[in-house]
Amino acid sequence: MDFKQIEAFISVTDNKSFSKAADVCLLTQPTISARISSLEKELGVRLIDRTGREVVLTDYGRVFYKYAAEMLDTRNRAEDSIHGLSKEIKDIIETQIA
Repeated sequence: MDFKQIEAFISVTDNKSFSKAADVCLLTQPTISARISSLEKELGVRLIDRTGREVVLTDYGRVFYKYAAEMLDTRNRAEDSIHGLSKEIKDIIETQIA
């Protein structure tokens, strides 16, 4: 499982459409579909019911969505912390050199 798969799943769910998710992610619809299919294969369950025109999460998809959103949020907060720390370190170094 990787973040690209999780991002695709979240985007399809939030946009309720594979094609809209592709537009938002600046990817093709087949790429989005492949990422979600790969994620489902890895998990061994269907996350999205593809029988109708509308995107509908399965029970597994509803459970996984919560964790997927938390994973992306945690990643984003970690990146923000690292970038903030890097700025603080640069400021300290620049102060010491000056």
